[in-house]
Amino acid sequence: MDVGAGLMESWMRQYQDQIFSYAWRLTGNHADAQEIVQDTFLRAHRALMERYSQDRLRDLSPRPWLFRIAHNLALNLLRSRRRRKEESLSDPLVAEPASHLCPGSELSHRQELGRMEAALRLLDRGCREVVLLRFMAEMSYGEIAAVLGATEAAVRGRVFRALRRLRRLLKESENDNEM
Repeated sequence: MDVGAGLMESWMRQYQDQIFSYAWRLTGNHADAQEIVQDTFLRAHRALMERYSQDRLRDLSPRPWLFRIAHNLALNLLRSRRRRKEESLSDPLVAEPASHLCPGSELSHRQELGRMEAALRLLDRGCREVVLLRFMAEMSYGEIAAVLGATEAAVRGRVFRALRRLRRLLKESENDNEM
C-alpha cells in the first residue's frame, strides 16, 4: 500500500462522519451529503497521488484541507441545483437524545433540538456554515479560516454575527411558543 492510500484510509476513518454531518447540514439532503463525502475523499486521494510530495504531505493539516474540499463541493452542488427557497430537512439534527436523560427531560431536549434545527435552517448559508464548523465540527478559528479561505479575524466576526442572528431567531421562536 502506498503512503497516499494509507493516509486516505486513516483520514476516512477519522473524518468521514464529521464531513458527512457538515455536508448534510449545508445541503439538507442525505444523498447529496454522501456524494460530497465520497467526492471529497476521491479528490483528496487524487491530489495526494498526483500533486503532493513527501515534504508537502508533512506540512499538510488534513482536517481543514478535507473540509475545504467538502465546502467547495457543497457550494458547487448548491449553485448547480439552485435549491428551492425552503429546504426540507427530513432527518433531525441529532438522531437520538442523550440516553441518560429522564423521560420528561427527553421531550424537552427534543423540543430544544427542533427549535435549534429550525433556527439553523433560517440562517443564510454563510452563517450556517460558520456555526456548523465552529460548534458542530469543533474547529478552531484558524481551521475555519483555512476551510473558507478567509482571515482568522474575518472568521471571528462571521461567527459573532452568526451567533447573534441565531440567538435572535431562537428568542423569536421561544416568544412564538409562549403565545
